[in-house]
Amino acid sequence: MLRFSFPGRRVLAGAFCVLPLLISAATLRVPEDYALIQRAIAAAAPADTIVIAAGTYRENLFINKPLTLRGAGSDKTTILAPNRSLAIARIEYYGPVTLTDLTLAHEKQSTAKEPDVAVYSLDVDDADITLRNLHLARSAGYGIHCVANAVVIENVTVSETAFNALSLEDTKPGVRVTNLVMNADTENNPLRLENVVGTFKDVKFSLPDHGEIQIWGAASAIKFENLPPAHFARIRWLDGAAADGPKPATADSLTEHRLAERTDMRAMRKENIAEKNEMDVKRAAAAREFATTLKTASTPEANKAAVTQYIRTLVEIDGVDFNWSSNALPILGELSAYSDRFGPLALEELLRELPAKDAEPGMADNYLLYLPAALKNPIAEARAKKSLASTFDLPAVLAKWKSADGKDPRAAATAFADVVKTVSEKADASSADEKQILKSAVIAEISPFIESRGYAALSALIDALAANPLALVSADEVRAAMSPTQKRALAKHLLSE
Repeated sequence: MLRFSFPGRRVLAGAFCVLPLLISAATLRVPEDYALIQRAIAAAAPADTIVIAAGTYRENLFINKPLTLRGAGSDKTTILAPNRSLAIARIEYYGPVTLTDLTLAHEKQSTAKEPDVAVYSLDVDDADITLRNLHLARSAGYGIHCVANAVVIENVTVSETAFNALSLEDTKPGVRVTNLVMNADTENNPLRLENVVGTFKDVKFSLPDHGEIQIWGAASAIKFENLPPAHFARIRWLDGAAADGPKPATADSLTEHRLAERTDMRAMRKENIAEKNEMDVKRAAAAREFATTLKTASTPEANKAAVTQYIRTLVEIDGVDFNWSSNALPILGELSAYSDRFGPLALEELLRELPAKDAEPGMADNYLLYLPAALKNPIAEARAKKSLASTFDLPAVLAKWKSADGKDPRAAATAFADVVKTVSEKADASSADEKQILKSAVIAEISPFIESRGYAALSALIDALAANPLALVSADEVRAAMSPTQKRALAKHLLSE
């Protein structure tokens, strides 16, 4: 018998074949082994464990194989999803997936610059999911959404969701939910169950005045333990569901009938499972090779070449163009990491070299077209800054107010108003992105102006801007840019005049 060794695994083989069932699961560490969680997911084999060290990781995740993701604690390890138009994590596999000791949250809208859309924090399709010691927060849509799977939830908190904090549909019988806390800032219903058979113990939530616990479907059989009577009275039974529910045997039969229907609808996907597994093996090999190459990529050029080659390989394996689908998340993760390290203009340059399966005109812009705003906006901003710098010395113009007499409030205000006038004239001949940069730069000067020239000068400046409706920055925008302390100080000054 032959013995082969791989990192984290032992494989026993005969003379002609390897016995994969004897391969022990490996532990992959982030960021020690892989800088990105998604990169570790891509490199992992089924049943591996990914251990994520304490820290904040800006990623949207796609899990399509049985894995365990374990953080250092929900107060220590945070996955912060920059793309608000996608779930923080989408899990799609016919097998067990476990998430434990993590916080998962969307970035705030002001940071991500994404529109609010009705997506999920955690979207689970077909996987048998175990969620333990998690905190899910800031979903633009729903919290946890699970369909057609076994579900175990223990010690999970869901907060700041726009819609249902927890939604389960057509799950396998035997759902167990223990110590679930739903701080539902939503005006909708925090809990929605459809054709679910299971036990909910120590479930706590804030229930809006008009909110309900909605239980749908004749197959539902829900046992609540330690549910406050006031909450129990707010349960609404819909579409054949009843307070006493069907007998467990009947409920199981009905639920499994629904599961069979759903399975039939997905028969084509399951028929292709062998092909999917083959593609996953190729993706994992590519991810491991890529991670090894990056460790020796000591220059920006070498890093760019490695990223480009990895993405080319993924596109070739999948045989489809890059788009908004979940399969694009490994590519998006690499593009985001590249931008964080080398800047948005370097990312734009890299995008021009990435492959397009379709040779149609315009496909050269395919990647830029499908980038989320969290990546696309910095490119536009950097491009605008570069264009402005080539034709306009913005720092020198902004500094001109500092040369005015600091003891004369009106002279100081006039000098700043002249700066606004010069910048406004430039803005009139600039693009929208350039105009926004110019406006932001002027507003950023307000606090230094206040600190240097005082509130008498600020009051005179506001009067000057109010008298000029064509100014790039209005008097109202100056007031809005002030801190509460500055606003109080200005009000006090005006009262003393």
